[in-house]
Amino acid sequence: MAKKKPSSKKDRSTAMKKSSSKKRSLAQEEDALDVSVTVVAFAELVEGEFQTPPGSSGECMLWRDGDVHGRIRAALSVWSNQPPGNITANNTLGQLAVGTGVPWNEGNQGRLVQATNEQNVFFPFQSRMNPPPVLVPSTTTVAEWERVVWTMQTPETFCFVFGS
Repeated sequence: MAKKKPSSKKDRSTAMKKSSSKKRSLAQEEDALDVSVTVVAFAELVEGEFQTPPGSSGECMLWRDGDVHGRIRAALSVWSNQPPGNITANNTLGQLAVGTGVPWNEGNQGRLVQATNEQNVFFPFQSRMNPPPVLVPSTTTVAEWERVVWTMQTPETFCFVFGS
């Protein structure tokens, strides 16, 4: 049997360097894992909480105030070329239309309805937004637009009666 060589300071120093290197590598892996978790959590927010239709009035209100609200804001963001964080309930459609390069008009309203439908705001229901029969005023606030979107859903979802 071979005898084990007594360790020297040099051997210990090399071992410590390797150990330190492993710790740094593990820390980097943990950081990468944290980033992955953050990305997954963000993707869940985009998808929404409800993957199946709400089945009660309470669930309908949570769905409307959460998923539907978020998707309408996402549609407004896409349409207006504004970051979602810049869009508040008090913004008017006329103010947001500036980001489109075209003043608020029937064409812009049609593009906003299209953006709203592209966001699939009523998911998990198969409903869509019908365009309003008339041009809503440019002074319509985002909060008022959310009510317009809700009232123009077709076909009406189970949750329609629990709307605002």
